[in-house]
Amino acid sequence: MKSRSKTPTKNAFPAGWSDAKTRRLAAHYEQQAPDDAAAEDDQAMDKSKTVIEVPAALVGPIVALLAEYERAIKRGKRRSRKIA
Repeated sequence: MKSRSKTPTKNAFPAGWSDAKTRRLAAHYEQQAPDDAAAEDDQAMDKSKTVIEVPAALVGPIVALLAEYERAIKRGKRRSRKIA
Protein backbone atom coordinates (compact mmCIF):
# COMPACT_ATOMS: atom_id res chain seq x y z
CA MET A 1 0.00 0.00 0.00
CA LYS A 2 1.40 3.38 -1.01
CA SER A 3 1.59 6.04 1.63
CA ARG A 4 0.18 9.35 0.62
CA SER A 5 2.15 12.36 1.61
CA LYS A 6 0.05 15.04 3.17
CA THR A 7 0.69 18.39 1.61
CA PRO A 8 0.14 21.39 3.83
CA THR A 9 -3.13 23.10 3.12
CA LYS A 10 -3.91 26.78 3.51
CA ASN A 11 -5.90 27.53 6.65
CA ALA A 12 -9.45 28.58 5.95
CA PHE A 13 -10.79 31.39 8.11
CA PRO A 14 -14.43 32.32 8.67
CA ALA A 15 -15.74 35.34 6.79
CA GLY A 16 -14.19 38.52 8.17
CA TRP A 17 -11.25 36.74 9.76
CA SER A 18 -7.64 36.58 8.60
CA ASP A 19 -4.34 35.22 9.81
CA ALA A 20 -3.42 38.67 11.15
CA LYS A 21 -6.70 39.05 13.05
CA THR A 22 -6.32 35.57 14.52
CA ARG A 23 -2.77 36.34 15.66
CA ARG A 24 -3.89 39.64 17.29
CA LEU A 25 -6.64 37.83 19.18
CA ALA A 26 -4.25 35.10 20.33
CA ALA A 27 -1.73 37.72 21.47
CA HIS A 28 -4.45 39.54 23.44
CA TYR A 29 -5.36 36.42 25.42
CA GLU A 30 -1.75 35.29 25.88
CA GLN A 31 -0.84 38.67 27.43
CA GLN A 32 -4.00 39.04 29.52
CA ALA A 33 -3.54 39.06 33.30
CA PRO A 34 -5.36 36.24 35.13
CA ASP A 35 -7.60 38.68 37.02
CA ASP A 36 -8.57 40.40 33.77
CA ALA A 37 -9.33 37.04 32.17
CA ALA A 38 -11.53 36.04 35.12
CA ALA A 39 -13.38 39.37 34.98
CA GLU A 40 -13.97 38.93 31.25
CA ASP A 41 -15.29 35.40 31.82
CA ASP A 42 -17.64 36.63 34.57
CA GLN A 43 -18.96 39.38 32.34
CA ALA A 44 -19.61 36.95 29.49
CA MET A 45 -21.53 34.47 31.65
CA ASP A 46 -25.27 34.19 31.20
CA LYS A 47 -26.52 35.24 34.62
CA SER A 48 -29.72 33.22 34.22
CA LYS A 49 -27.71 29.97 34.25
CA THR A 50 -25.14 28.39 36.51
CA VAL A 51 -22.50 25.69 36.37
CA ILE A 52 -22.19 23.00 39.01
CA GLU A 53 -19.89 20.06 39.51
CA VAL A 54 -21.61 16.69 39.95
CA PRO A 55 -20.40 13.11 39.99
CA ALA A 56 -20.29 11.63 36.48
CA ALA A 57 -22.71 8.89 37.52
CA LEU A 58 -25.41 11.55 38.11
CA VAL A 59 -25.14 13.23 34.71
CA GLY A 60 -27.61 10.89 33.00
CA PRO A 61 -30.32 11.20 35.66
CA ILE A 62 -29.85 14.98 35.80
CA VAL A 63 -30.19 15.29 32.02
CA ALA A 64 -33.37 13.19 32.17
CA LEU A 65 -34.77 15.35 34.97
CA LEU A 66 -34.02 18.54 33.04
CA ALA A 67 -35.69 17.10 29.91
CA GLU A 68 -38.78 16.25 31.98
CA TYR A 69 -38.80 19.79 33.37
CA GLU A 70 -38.54 21.31 29.87
CA ARG A 71 -41.42 19.13 28.62
CA ALA A 72 -43.57 20.22 31.58
CA ILE A 73 -42.78 23.88 30.87
CA LYS A 74 -43.84 23.44 27.22
CA ARG A 75 -47.11 21.82 28.34
CA GLY A 76 -47.66 24.61 30.85
CA LYS A 77 -47.69 22.13 33.70
CA ARG A 78 -44.73 23.03 35.82
CA ARG A 79 -44.79 20.71 38.81
CA SER A 80 -42.84 21.55 41.89
CA ARG A 81 -40.99 18.70 43.51
CA LYS A 82 -40.24 18.63 47.16
CA ILE A 83 -36.61 17.98 47.86
CA ALA A 84 -35.89 16.15 51.07
